[in-house]
Amino acid sequence: MRDQVFLLFTGQRPLRNGFLFFLYIKKWLSYRAKAVVGRDITKDEAREFTRIVRRIGALLLLEPKLDKNYAAIKANCYSWSAASAQEDV
Repeated sequence: MRDQVFLLFTGQRPLRNGFLFFLYIKKWLSYRAKAVVGRDITKDEAREFTRIVRRIGALLLLEPKLDKNYAAIKANCYSWSAASAQEDV
């Protein structure tokens, strides 16, 4: 099946971050290689492969929003060290 796998319509971000994306998918497929499991990939495994690719793509598309949210939270988080210093006084 690996010779027939094409990653179409996954969006631009997965392609830009493609190296790690590719390594994960390659590893997933290697565990299902005919030489390893002694059979061709099943239809259920092929469907799961599609779902995995879509989930990774969705997460990568969320990356800018997640980064922005993280920066906002990091800038406005509670300073535990300052609070404990005041309690010691």
